[in-house]
Amino acid sequence: MTGLAISKNNGLSFKRFSKAPILNLTDREPYSILTAPYVLKISKKKWYMWYVSCEKWINPDFPKYNIKQATSKDGIKWNQNGLISIKLKKNERAVARPTVIKDNGIYKMWYCFEQKVYGYKIGYAESKNGIIWTRKDHLAGIKKGKRGDWDGQMIAYPYVVMHKGKKYMFYNGNSYGKEGVGLAVMENAS
Repeated sequence: MTGLAISKNNGLSFKRFSKAPILNLTDREPYSILTAPYVLKISKKKWYMWYVSCEKWINPDFPKYNIKQATSKDGIKWNQNGLISIKLKKNERAVARPTVIKDNGIYKMWYCFEQKVYGYKIGYAESKNGIIWTRKDHLAGIKKGKRGDWDGQMIAYPYVVMHKGKKYMFYNGNSYGKEGVGLAVMENAS
């Protein structure tokens, strides 16, 4: 579940806003997997959040989940309308851990997706408004390493940041990062 902590000293320390999660179980989202949020402040009174939302349980160890969006006027109270940002494709089990930047007027999202457990790959989507997304996984800019490498079986949980005109991606390797965490630099940052 997703919580909120607030800093009043530029991130040196944080105080928990509430003991309860800020996203709620609803009729559209009845399962306790509402997690991995990524939040952007769009304007003074407009915030977007993209997060992982469980769609159903196949068995007790096997949830199916996608990425949904919530909106807020203050970054604290969130409207969950059940809008799916990144849908599962046929035979996919999960899409997870979104990270979003706005670059040259286009919202760009990196996330991971898997067809089978322990098989995450990194995907990519674009949106003109941050609401309606088009998957373009072939443009993610990164692929699994070679067989036997620390990231040869899986690459997951991307986190992309812009710094001095370049895009940097932190990501987890095999076994959800047990074998290492990587840093990739996009060669063409446009």
